[in-house]
Amino acid sequence: GAFNGNVRVLVPLGSSLLGVDPKAKNKPTATQNYGKTVITFPVVHPDGEDTQVSINYQLPFQIKPEMDPITYSLFVQKQPGITSQNYNVEIKLPSNITATAISPFKVGSAGAVMSVGVDTDKDLFLGLKHISS
Repeated sequence: GAFNGNVRVLVPLGSSLLGVDPKAKNKPTATQNYGKTVITFPVVHPDGEDTQVSINYQLPFQIKPEMDPITYSLFVQKQPGITSQNYNVEIKLPSNITATAISPFKVGSAGAVMSVGVDTDKDLFLGLKHISS
């Protein structure tokens, strides 16, 4: 069978939802709560299979050179009732921004990726700075 789940992602207040992957069962909604923009959508998770969800959004502000360096933070909450869950995160960056690795992220030419098992709530951090022209 399949499990009908719900994905909820909190992003900076004022962020614009650009799209989600086609696995979303219904059109996503974007509301405001907790001082954040909250993106919510249902997904179907086939039993015994991994499910990938992609969310594309734009920040309500630009990262400017005078802000360098900055730290991007991602807070991942463990799902209640699950002992541990694996997350793979890929962050794509504009061509004028580079990432500096902060574990568990690995930096590549177009952004950063990480894979981490979550058995408790975790804060993840990634350093960002402008590429000198």
